[in-house]
Parts: sequence; C-alpha cells; structure tokens
Amino acid sequence: MNQLLQQVHTGIREAGLFLDNYIAVNKNISTAYPVEKLAEMNVFDAGLVKLWKFMLESYSLNMVTIVLPFAVLFLNYFFVCGFMFLIEQADFSFLRKYKIQAKKYNSPSKVFWASLYLLYVYFVIILPMYTAAFYVLSQVDYFSLELFDIPNWKTLVWQTLAFLFFEDLGHYVLHRWMHTPWAYKNIHYKHHEFDAPSSLATYAHPVEVVIQGIATFLGPVIVRPHILTLFIWVNIRQLAACETHSGYDFPFSPNNILPFCGGADLHDFHHRTYNGAYSSNFIWWDVLLGTDNGYFAWKKKQQAKRARGEATTVDDSEDNQQTKKTK
Repeated sequence: MNQLLQQVHTGIREAGLFLDNYIAVNKNISTAYPVEKLAEMNVFDAGLVKLWKFMLESYSLNMVTIVLPFAVLFLNYFFVCGFMFLIEQADFSFLRKYKIQAKKYNSPSKVFWASLYLLYVYFVIILPMYTAAFYVLSQVDYFSLELFDIPNWKTLVWQTLAFLFFEDLGHYVLHRWMHTPWAYKNIHYKHHEFDAPSSLATYAHPVEVVIQGIATFLGPVIVRPHILTLFIWVNIRQLAACETHSGYDFPFSPNNILPFCGGADLHDFHHRTYNGAYSSNFIWWDVLLGTDNGYFAWKKKQQAKRARGEATTVDDSEDNQQTKKTK
C-alpha cells in the first residue's frame, strides 16, 4: 500500500511539473501567517490555514490549483462509488431492505464499461476544461488564493449552503430541459442507460457533463469564494451525486433526516419513470412547479410501509404503475 501511495504521489508531482512547462501562473502568494493569530483560532479554522500554507510551501501553483484538486476529486469518486458498488454486488442480507429496487442489479460487466467511459470523461473532458477555466480565472483574480483570505468555518458553511441552493436551481432548470425531446434523444439518453442507478455509473454524455457543470459552478461564480472553498464544494457536490445514485435509501440518508432533501429515492424514482422529479439536492422546485410526477404520493406509501415495519423496496409491479415517458 505504501508503495502504491508513493507511486500516486510521484505521478501527481510529475503531472504538476508537466503543467509548469506549458502553463505559467504568475502569482506571488505569501505564506507568512502570524503565529499569534493561529493561536486564537479554533481547531478547524487553524487546520484550514495550516493545510493551505503547507500546500503553497510544498508545491507549485499548478500542483495546488489543478493537479492535486483533480486527483482528490478523481480518487474520491472511485473509492466512494467503488465501495457502494461492492455493497450492491455483495448483497448483504441486512442491507437488502434498504435497496430501493430490490430485484434489479447492475451486472459487473455493464458497470465496468461504464467505469471505463467515466475515465474518459474525467481525463478527456473534465481535466482539460478545469485546467482552462482555472488558467483564465487566475489571470483576472476571480478566486482568491491568499492565505489571509482562508474562510472561517461559519463562512465555509454559509457559502456551501448557498452553493447547494444555486446548484439545485441550475440543475433543475437544465435537467428539465434535458428531458425535452431533442435534448433527451441527443444528449441525456446516456445518463438513463441505467434504470436502476449505480454510484459507479454516475455518468453522462460529454455535452451534458459540460452543461451540468454550469449548475455546479453557478454558486461559486456568484459568491467568488476562496479557491480552497471551491475545492471543498466540488467534492461535497460529487459525494451528493454518489449518494443520489447509490440505489439505497438508508435511515441516515439526507432525505430521511431533512424533509426538504431529495436524495437517492427521489432520483431513483426519476430513473424508473424517466420524467419528473428533476431536482438535485432538494424537492422544493418540483413542489413549486408541479413536476413531481407522482413522487410524493409514492413517498407517502413508502412512509406508511416503513411505519408498519414492511420493506420499502420497489418491485417490478410497482414500476409498472408509474407513468413512464417513452424514450
């Protein structure tokens, strides 16, 4: 394991050096920070400052702003989603009651090919797009990189909540457009190749990846946070996407804790019915604009089953009762 981690670290360093030869980010970022000010901070805030200080002192700006964030995002996705896929394939009896579509399992071969496609999306679409975006934004100082601008935990929380709100709004609008006949036929069909969502197959057409990226970055473009906050946000957003595509509705799932959250059961419903339930993290846009497509009636039945101690999984007969839109 240590050897593998060393190889990963070496690869990341070499990628940073490669970018240094082609992308010159001319920024002079100070790493000086008063010790007495650190001593006055709580553990979390001081930890963020120390982390950013260490990164600035240890790596080039290309490493700090492009290579490392991309590597963390990539590893985050495949470790978390790979773990969820193993849970699905192991089919543990004590977890089976939480699987939303109990009788539908994605074959390992189908998920394998979807994972290869995701590698293509990450390295051919996301990485170049992210690199170009950072280079342009860094030239106009759109996001701060300064050590003194590191946010405290309160700022980090409210900014993240703002990002969730704006992402959900942008996602709803764009996702609803994706279900217009032309957009579905030419772009969004790729995302619906899995009727039973799988975290490891949270993928889409390259054009949709770019379009939905607008929703992810809508909040940061408006708020203009520190770039470290941006890195934290994109990982939170990715974890949320993994959860909504997990295919499991656990007691600790967000929708079972906060009544206005969507979660896996909302998006699973969307994949089964192909229409409606367009929201990303929350449910209010579907409520306000009347696009739940029967989700709330179905959810009420699920809650009644749970109150009686019955399984809340979905079988094929229940699927057939839902209104489906032909592709």
